[in-house]
This record gives sequence, C-alpha cells and structure tokens, in this order.
Amino acid sequence: MSQENVEIVRKLYADWAQGNFTRAGSFDPEVEFQWIWPSAGQWTALAQRVADAEGRVHGLEQLNAVWLDWLRTWDRFTVEAEELVEVDDRVLVLYRRRARMRGTDSTIEQEGATLWTLRDGRLVQGLDFGDRAKALEAAGLAK
Repeated sequence: MSQENVEIVRKLYADWAQGNFTRAGSFDPEVEFQWIWPSAGQWTALAQRVADAEGRVHGLEQLNAVWLDWLRTWDRFTVEAEELVEVDDRVLVLYRRRARMRGTDSTIEQEGATLWTLRDGRLVQGLDFGDRAKALEAAGLAK
C-alpha cells in the first residue's frame, strides 16, 4: 500500500509543479493541514481567520479557501517534489517552491517539506515544514 501512497502524492506534485492546484480528489473531505512555519497562519487575512493558533485548518473546504486566497498573491506559483520518501502510511516530500509576485519580475524560491498521512488512498493529514530538518525529525528520519 505504501508504494500506492507514493504514487498518489507523486501525481499531486506533478500537477503542482505545473501550477495546477485543482486535484481535490486525492484529499479526504476531512483533511487536516498544518503549516509549521515561524509565521504559520499569518500569511493571509483569511488564514488568520480560519487557521487555529498552530496554523492548522480542518477540512477540504477550509484548506481550499486558504490555498486559493494565498495563490491570488502570485502571477506564478509552483511546488516541485525533489524527493519522495515512504514512511509507513506516510509520504515525506522534500519540495522546492517557486513564485513570482503579481506586478514584479523577481522570482522567490524556497525549500520545504510536507509529511503526508494517507488512509484508503486519501490524504488525511499534511504537516508542512519550512525547515526540512524538522520534517525529517517528524518523520523519524533525522540524521
């Protein structure tokens, strides 16, 4: 089952690498997603209203709303998986985000990682880390 989970996540990130963030079918309707960044939940007005104090949103509706609000800021935004690692029923994705803010020519690039938990072929939890070392630690893979 874990290889199937990796393929589900790989397809999701293949879309995201092209700037296509519409693959909701991979997500459980009750998905929980948490941004574990220094400013988690503070990056859009909507995120401040719907995310809890830990930067967590509950359910696909909240996640989509916050994500779409975030995407409005950018002319182009992509997330490219650089490495996918099986960890039991979870998949750790080491990724690179690239973005160009509306009205500018400069591109922002940032590394990060998301630890996904899947159940019955659906993404049920995502923990997004701005710090890859913390993601590896959360996955039990710290060196």
